Amino acid sequence: MQKRAGEIPEKIRQQAQDMYLEGLGFRAIGHVLNVSHTAVYYGIKRAGQTVELPTEEKNVEVVKVDELHTYVNKKSYRWIGIAVNRVGKRFLSFVCGDQQAATGLRLWEKLKGLSVGTFATDHWQSYEEFIPPEQHCQSKSETCMVESYNSRIRHYLARFKRKTKCYSKSDEMIVISLNLLMERLNNKTIPN
Repeated sequence: MQKRAGEIPEKIRQQAQDMYLEGLGFRAIGHVLNVSHTAVYYGIKRAGQTVELPTEEKNVEVVKVDELHTYVNKKSYRWIGIAVNRVGKRFLSFVCGDQQAATGLRLWEKLKGLSVGTFATDHWQSYEEFIPPEQHCQSKSETCMVESYNSRIRHYLARFKRKTKCYSKSDEMIVISLNLLMERLNNKTIPN
């Protein structure tokens, strides 16, 4: 008999989170751990709501910004804007929304508290609307690191794989999933 959310010991909750961050879906985790997939869902959701990305980084030489896309409810397109510290190789922030300048501007607002020398982006035209020209470097060659981070997101989280049945049903779960993964990856040594 499967255990419900309130009956799951902390050790199993941590295992479920680890499995989730290795690309398994809620149902697969539930099968392996012999717990309800809804218990797994609520455990992951609770954990992700408590995570905050680092704010101690004040002086950042170069912030690399890129975007990736996913879907909510199979067909609703979502754009994820991601900012990474080039030197520290850490995720700084992200936003979820549509591919409009307003979404990019929300990411810009999150980064305003940092003292940044340069913002490296690809040639998405909307970046020009909010990044000052003197701080903006537009070059595909300068975004390869953040694009590799996008690849890691797709590798570790089933809901971001390009062809999958594991998709997000809400923007909230996209945010929670990215919070958990970025926290984990920020606390590991990330190779070049």
